[in-house]
Amino acid sequence: MSSDEYLLRPWTESHLIAEALKDGRQPQDISVVTCDQCASVVYYNDGSHCACEHCGANLDHLIDEDSGEVSTLDDLMEAEVLGDDMPY
Repeated sequence: MSSDEYLLRPWTESHLIAEALKDGRQPQDISVVTCDQCASVVYYNDGSHCACEHCGANLDHLIDEDSGEVSTLDDLMEAEVLGDDMPY
């Protein structure tokens, strides 16, 4: 599969984010990362590993504490409403 097929998938197309919301988690408690391979917003479980659910890319290099690439769904939603750049 080509990552171009999944280019720029928004958080609303993430099955993992949808499941977290269905389980009652609040947006401020859901971590997200933007895949640097296909530019899709994906769920991050705050563990030691992260992969894009759309293209399968390994995103472990984006979850380092110092990378600044991890944000919350709440921050992302706020940025979308305000028309700001991504929060990370």
